Amino acid sequence: MSYVEKLLTKQEEIALSVHDHWITLLPTLLIDGTISLLIIGLVIAGVIISPPFTWLGLLLLVIPVGHSVLWIWRWQNQRYLITNRRILQVTGTFNKRVSDTPLDKINDILMEQSAAGRMLGYGDVKIISGSEAGTDVFRQIAKPIEFKKAILEQQYSPEVHEVAAPSSDETIELEKRRAS
Repeated sequence: MSYVEKLLTKQEEIALSVHDHWITLLPTLLIDGTISLLIIGLVIAGVIISPPFTWLGLLLLVIPVGHSVLWIWRWQNQRYLITNRRILQVTGTFNKRVSDTPLDKINDILMEQSAAGRMLGYGDVKIISGSEAGTDVFRQIAKPIEFKKAILEQQYSPEVHEVAAPSSDETIELEKRRAS
């Protein structure tokens, strides 16, 4: 059972699961790739000029490659979930942080996409709710249009708006209050 499945309540189902768009990894990968190429270039130059110990310079590749692997792992562990009851934001690799907003507390949903975001399929979604946090902003998430549609579909599904009928004792109590 995955960590996300442990968070779900009885009869709660995931309608959509997305994470940050791959474009969020691009700056890190470009910088780490550039550093890696510089290290390789210096090692090759060192082999030509002074061969004996320059191959040890390749050990320096552990730093940019390890950094990239950690960022990709962090990226994979950050999830935005829409269930039939709430929206969950799950972050963290070792230490987890979970933030959720019940669907019935959502007042407004704002979505922003740049021209590049529309072409590559990412954008920002801002959820304004009646909860203490007030606003949740999901930046550069993949599939923002589908994310917004899924929220609206789940928000207006009959299950979210079900109201439990009062018991017979509660009904009698309500009638007594109205009578007086």
